[in-house]
Amino acid sequence: MLVRVSLEVELARHDWGRLRAAGNASGLPDAFRALASAPDAQAADAAYWRIDNTVLVQGSLHESAEAAASVGVVALVHATPPGRARLLELPRRPHNSPWRSRLIA
Repeated sequence: MLVRVSLEVELARHDWGRLRAAGNASGLPDAFRALASAPDAQAADAAYWRIDNTVLVQGSLHESAEAAASVGVVALVHATPPGRARLLELPRRPHNSPWRSRLIA
């Protein structure tokens, strides 16, 4: 129960609708919930691509990546094994992102 609450608290900290993304970032909370609770690799893949295609597109990291990173850390702690495997694949090194210097050392 505490795990679910901490994920929900972290998701609520961010104004997803105002964050710049490829498309609308307001769907990211549901995607993170789905990824953290994915029962199998197919469900994890579907949720992963919903996140990836919103936060990081063609090597460009969007503003929503900052919020996604903090949510990913919380989700990682108690995700299902299939969800955890895909969460670990989310960090990338985009080449042409305007936020690269702030987000990736």
